[in-house]
Amino acid sequence: MEYAPTVDTGGLPASIPWTFKNWIACFEKVDLPIGDLARDVAGDDDFPDDNVFEILDHLFSKGACDEARETLLDAWNFYKASTHPIADYGLEGAKYRLALEQELQLRGGTAD
Repeated sequence: MEYAPTVDTGGLPASIPWTFKNWIACFEKVDLPIGDLARDVAGDDDFPDDNVFEILDHLFSKGACDEARETLLDAWNFYKASTHPIADYGLEGAKYRLALEQELQLRGGTAD
């Protein structure tokens, strides 16, 4: 079952299959860290579509700073919350955040 996002889709149909890559594109004009990430993603043809661990690997391979990785974690959580019902997201989202924070710590980054 697909869920309609709670973000402005820029005129795109809400029933499109949302990936992180096309979801984050909605933030390209935002003057905040999420907008910086969105613009970086838009300019990177090799950016993974929808696997947060592949995305983290990609950011590490590009030498992304801690702030960029933290922005990714926050954006990923917003993405999951806006494309999945809250009932499905609650505990699972907390477990996912913990796994991502542990992954960052293992790689020498922070998520605080």
